[in-house]
Amino acid sequence: MTAQYARLAQGTLIYMANDGAGAGKLLIGEITSVSGPTMSSDLLDATTQESSGGFREKIIGLTDPGEISFDILFNQTLPSHDATNGLLGVFKNKLIKYFQLELPDSMGVWQLQASVNGFELDASVDGILTASVTLAVSGLPDFDATIWS
Repeated sequence: MTAQYARLAQGTLIYMANDGAGAGKLLIGEITSVSGPTMSSDLLDATTQESSGGFREKIIGLTDPGEISFDILFNQTLPSHDATNGLLGVFKNKLIKYFQLELPDSMGVWQLQASVNGFELDASVDGILTASVTLAVSGLPDFDATIWS
């Protein structure tokens, strides 16, 4: 059987904006890879003395929307990377912004609120200047959002 539903990941884009309508939208430039969000839910034991069969009963508790991490070819002169309105500025000022993850081939758009809670620069002597960025997601993402115009 062939992988008839597989899609190439190239073309996945991340946008950042000031509000849910996309005001001040910036395309995060030079992304090389994206991972996440790493969502997980607490599993709570709801077993009681009345539970039957010797089996534990469980329910889902609070859900952590997790983190999104991505790597970029870092250039602080790009508006989406800079220390004013870009990723460094969001990190420095401890802001929560709106982000959209646009999946390739019109597969969908995920919208979420997040803060930049990790930024790691890599300046290897024989390599390209890169950075690893981590977004801490706040609240439930909208997995069926409309792309900002």
